[in-house]
Amino acid sequence: MAAKTPVTTGKDGQAQQSKATAARKKPATPRATTKPKTPKPAAPAEPVVPAAPLSPEDELIAVMDPRHVEFVEHYLVDHNATKAYLTAFNPELAENVARSAASRLLTTVNVKKLLCVRVKAMFERTEDLQDRMLAQQFAIAFADPNELVEHRREACRYCYGEGHRYQRKTSEQDRRRQDWAKAVDEAIEEGEPPPEWDEEGGIGYDPRKRPHEDCPECFGEGEPRIVIKDTRDLSPGARALYASAELTKEGYKINTHSQEKARDVLLKILKLFDDKAEIIVGVIPQDKLDDMYARAMANAEAGRARTQGRSRLPSATNAEKAP
Repeated sequence: MAAKTPVTTGKDGQAQQSKATAARKKPATPRATTKPKTPKPAAPAEPVVPAAPLSPEDELIAVMDPRHVEFVEHYLVDHNATKAYLTAFNPELAENVARSAASRLLTTVNVKKLLCVRVKAMFERTEDLQDRMLAQQFAIAFADPNELVEHRREACRYCYGEGHRYQRKTSEQDRRRQDWAKAVDEAIEEGEPPPEWDEEGGIGYDPRKRPHEDCPECFGEGEPRIVIKDTRDLSPGARALYASAELTKEGYKINTHSQEKARDVLLKILKLFDDKAEIIVGVIPQDKLDDMYARAMANAEAGRARTQGRSRLPSATNAEKAP
């Protein structure tokens, strides 16, 4: 016989019945299911940018001693190797030591290469300046110094006098005639015979004439004279050569720019001082150099012709020989 469930009365029984009823009404909680995680897409890889290739200059600098690079930079300022070496290495070095070391450094392969690269870059950046600087250096280097100061062998006083006797200028002869007239008056007052007038070689002395080849006094050698030209009439080349004028105790002095230094600068800039150096072709085209040289020489020749035509007269002998 089945056992009977005890019946609970009172408040406890009511509580149990309420819980049972609630349990029958409450639906069962479904078991949560775990969805598989979807993997996140991988971020796209950033493209690898290849490193920019180094320029020939950067590649060269990368393998050079930094002091050598600094030496090149200072050397290109004024082309003074000794000063550049002292600045780059040791300012306290003796100058003769620095000069020898700088001379050796300029012969090293990398230094010569970097010099060529830097010079080419300089000309490419400043083409107009290049033209002006080269034109000026050409003008100084090939100008004719005779356009500034000229040493002449000029006619002496006897070259063109009558009978090759002493010749005077008109003003000189006038003063001489006045002195003669005074001497005549004094002689008459004293009762003495007056002196006779001697024309000697006459008038017309011109120191610009060339010596007479048959002169018995100078034997065609003439007399030396230094002539300073008018700077207002200089050619472009002579004007570039001219620096200044000054008055000293000995007389006037004309200062010029050094033609030797100008030629040396041209040699250094154009890299013609070392046939074994690796020269970068095309720094300055050869036809351009030839044209600049031709123009410089033409200016110098035109200046000479203009100066000679203005300040020189042909000799009488040459005039007589002319047809």
